[in-house]
Amino acid sequence: MKKLCKILLSAALATTLFLPAFSAFTIPTTPASAATTATGYDSADDVVYVKNGSRIYNWGAREEDCTFLSTYAVAFNSGNYSFETLSKNAGGTSENDAPTSALYKALQSFMTSNHSVLTTYDGTKDLYCYTDCVSSDTEFLSSFYLGEKYASAWPKGGDPWNREHVWPKSNGLVSGRTKEDGADIMTLRATNNSENSSRGNTAYGESSGFYNPNKNGQNIQGDCARTLLYTYTRWGNTSKMWVANKFDDGVMESLDVLLKWMEEDPVDTWEMGRNDAVQSITGTRNVFVDYPEYAFLLFGRKVPTDMTTPSGLAKQGVISGGTTTPDTPSVPEVPETPTEKYTSIQTLHKSAVGTKATAKGVVTAVAKTGFTFNDGTGSMYFYTGSSLPNVTTFDEVEVSGSLSEFGGAKQFSAKDGATYSTKDVDVPAYTTPTPNVLTGADLDLFTASTLKVGFYVEITANLYTSGKYINGTVDGASKNLLALIDPNEEVLGSIRLSSTPQELVVKGYLCYLSGGKYVYVIATSISLPPEDVEDVPVVPEVPEVPETPEVPETPETPETPIDPPCDPPVKPETPIVPETPDVPDLTPEPAIPNDVLSELLAGCNGSITSGLTVLSLSICAAAIALKKKKD
Repeated sequence: MKKLCKILLSAALATTLFLPAFSAFTIPTTPASAATTATGYDSADDVVYVKNGSRIYNWGAREEDCTFLSTYAVAFNSGNYSFETLSKNAGGTSENDAPTSALYKALQSFMTSNHSVLTTYDGTKDLYCYTDCVSSDTEFLSSFYLGEKYASAWPKGGDPWNREHVWPKSNGLVSGRTKEDGADIMTLRATNNSENSSRGNTAYGESSGFYNPNKNGQNIQGDCARTLLYTYTRWGNTSKMWVANKFDDGVMESLDVLLKWMEEDPVDTWEMGRNDAVQSITGTRNVFVDYPEYAFLLFGRKVPTDMTTPSGLAKQGVISGGTTTPDTPSVPEVPETPTEKYTSIQTLHKSAVGTKATAKGVVTAVAKTGFTFNDGTGSMYFYTGSSLPNVTTFDEVEVSGSLSEFGGAKQFSAKDGATYSTKDVDVPAYTTPTPNVLTGADLDLFTASTLKVGFYVEITANLYTSGKYINGTVDGASKNLLALIDPNEEVLGSIRLSSTPQELVVKGYLCYLSGGKYVYVIATSISLPPEDVEDVPVVPEVPEVPETPEVPETPETPETPIDPPCDPPVKPETPIVPETPDVPDLTPEPAIPNDVLSELLAGCNGSITSGLTVLSLSICAAAIALKKKKD
């Protein structure tokens, strides 16, 4: 009976591939039922694959626990890359040293070496019909956060769905357009347009201020955790993985929350089916979907024996997670100071005031009295005091001196003898991130201990000058004020500040909290609110009326050269006149004008202008004839 069902299901699914090509244009785009019927697959042998060439359609269903490894998963995780072999590599002892562990490096090499086709951002538009459909439905897909059903053809204008970076672009991705981590179909998901905007770049988590992907009723916490682990390991994005508070620019609240989600939301057949579909496109897989056990081993944690996994190894209790630590001596490699010339900014923020160190980074913003710089692990402010900084944005710098502190934040200060110089220091390429829009309520939450130095923000404030300071009130803030660090002329542009408050939009990097209430920002831009900016160009647009110069096209009337054809026939007619003297006395003289008329008309092709000329000649000829008769 099971074989018969498979044959019938295979035939039914296969016929969907021969629907008319125009069907994609007739599918409704309104959400249908979010529910998906379980596949009923109990083993890899049950799975019916629907393909288009070498590409596979996602055969799984949402919320259906996957208790087996697919045929593709078994073949992929084999030989030197079998779980039995790779799990012998030692993981880390925590989130801090996991990226330096032998297991991390082995998994990264495994997924990278098999990643034979790198997708492009634009190219993903045509891939969701394979990766995000349900039960091989070639015409519809399921949106990630809401589970709503949409036509799989790419929607014009992004409605009702578009692409969501599970790991936000602003948190360390190389690019969203090229063949890099920001364009990897493994981490880009089909998402309801409004829900994509609602999530923004907020980190995942359960505490207040974090984004809980289960808030819409879909159980996808585990899906998110496993996707983040893929980006963290395959692409080496480790510095932005964890956050301390909602203002930190990481992607996951904590390791404990991530592993909790892995355990509570096991892999479903939809995830396994998507892994198969992605592999058929790129050549690689997310090993944390095939073996969630890896996540616990990677961070030195015990693998839960009550966790449902595709392989079933966790419940068998045969994995001694957290005990494979023969490589623990590698932990001493973490301290950079013994051999490294540079100390990371992340480490400096945890160091004591007075610590002597040398740091490096790329300049991210410049003011009259200092600049911020970033080394990929964090940002720091260098205070130059009364001297203008001799750097520009995106310069690479080396900074040396004793660590100081101001407003609760570590910094380097020229007043304390710190120095800087521009030089090639080999830092990660830096791209200004998407600003995090802060409300007045957000501003009030900052304290000296929670303010995140280097957090890129956008704040609408009523800015005014107070002596030599630039302060601003923010609607909704009852405690804290905004303060700017001496913006230079390039940042101010045409904006001129005074003691009268002016509503302006500020983008820049958080630096410190002064006086217990002034949130200091080093600005990268100051501009009028959008509605004000739009009003200015309205008048200049009128000059575009000069497009009436298109009237010059009337020069096509020079087609009046139709008259010239009438002129040539006039010359041949002069020889005809000499013939009239042959019949001087004949009354048929009026016939001469008739002949002239017919010939002239024939030569003029019925031209109105020429017709009038003929009429004139006719009258003259008649007059001459009458005069002759009288005589």
